[in-house]
Amino acid sequence: KDTKIVDLSSENGSLVDHLPLYPWALISKSGRTMEDECCCYFIDEESASLSPSARSTRVRKESASLFSSAAAFRGKHGFDRGLHTHTLVSRVDNSEDVPCCVSVRDSNDCDVVDVTIAPGIDPVLMVCYLGAHMKMDIEPILAGGL
Repeated sequence: KDTKIVDLSSENGSLVDHLPLYPWALISKSGRTMEDECCCYFIDEESASLSPSARSTRVRKESASLFSSAAAFRGKHGFDRGLHTHTLVSRVDNSEDVPCCVSVRDSNDCDVVDVTIAPGIDPVLMVCYLGAHMKMDIEPILAGGL
C-alpha cells in the first residue's frame, strides 16, 4: 500500500511523503516539584555529524553533551488555588518563549486532559513531552520524596 500523510497545517491539507523526525530529544526537569519547569533539548548539530566512535570519545574526553545547551521547548504547569489546572508548553525562539501547546485537566477526572497543539508543531513530540513531564511529577511522590 502507498501511505500518505495529510499536512493539516497547510491551507489546502496537501499530501506529503513524510514529516521531519527528531533524531533524539532529551526531556529534563529542573527540580522535583510540580512548580519546576520541564525542558526539551534536541541533539546538537555538531555532535550529530560525528561518527558514533568520535561522539563517544568526545563525550568521554570533554564531558560534553550530545544535546544542545539551549532548550527547544519549555513547559510549566499552571495552578488555580493550589490545584494543577493546565500545562503550557512554549517553543523557545531566540530566547523568547512562544506558546505552542496547552494541556488542560478535566476538573472532574484528573486522568483526563484536553491537548491543543499549534499548527507546525510535531504532535507526537508534544504528546511524548507531556507524558514525560507528568511522569516526572509523580515519581517523587511515589518514591515518598515529597
